[in-house]
Amino acid sequence: MNSSKLQVRKGMQSSWVALLGASLVVTGCGNADGTKASAVSACVENGIAYYKEIGSYPTLTSAGMEGRSAEEVATEKCSRSALAFPAKR
Repeated sequence: MNSSKLQVRKGMQSSWVALLGASLVVTGCGNADGTKASAVSACVENGIAYYKEIGSYPTLTSAGMEGRSAEEVATEKCSRSALAFPAKR
């Protein structure tokens, strides 16, 4: 095969590899957002279960949080870290 044809062929392969890689990155980013939202939602559910378990639902009774909505506090904490209220084992 001619050297210039070989270079063109390699260039096309590189383009396809780059295009495939970019599409995987974009697809992966979209899924990450859905996964994060799901993790935050599960965390909030765990937080509400925790507050119910300690008898502080629907309104918190602990010092510094007294009178606040347990659901609002769980949502705030889980928005900062989806590990705020881990699932029980």
